[in-house]
Amino acid sequence: MVITLIFLMLATLVTIFLCKKISRNFDRKNELLVNREKLLYSEQEELRTQRRNLKRKLEELKRDAIKQAPEIEKPTKKSATEKLKAWLEKKQNIDPNQYLAASQFANEKNMNLLSALLTLNMINIQAYEEAQKLNLKD
Repeated sequence: MVITLIFLMLATLVTIFLCKKISRNFDRKNELLVNREKLLYSEQEELRTQRRNLKRKLEELKRDAIKQAPEIEKPTKKSATEKLKAWLEKKQNIDPNQYLAASQFANEKNMNLLSALLTLNMINIQAYEEAQKLNLKD
């Protein structure tokens, strides 16, 4: 009976020791998982801030590109259309409504404005050729 008590006590102590060891292993793994989660969260926050910064930079670049592109293109196109429009009003007596109708027709038919004016009989062939010689285009 004493031997069985000793074995029981020994088995109890071994069981307690093994349970504590298993519990410590679970605690260590839990700590590792918590640390990994914290690292992942911090990396995710860093990536979010980087993405926001890159998005802001992209928006700034787009704004700069939009600001620079129209400045380069607008004067050439506007001056050409102003020249053509002024020339037509002066030489051919075309009013702004006729000019607008011809430009809409040209856009619908995907053709040159001078060709549209000629097609709609708003200008004659001589005026068309003269405008082409002067490089007056829409």
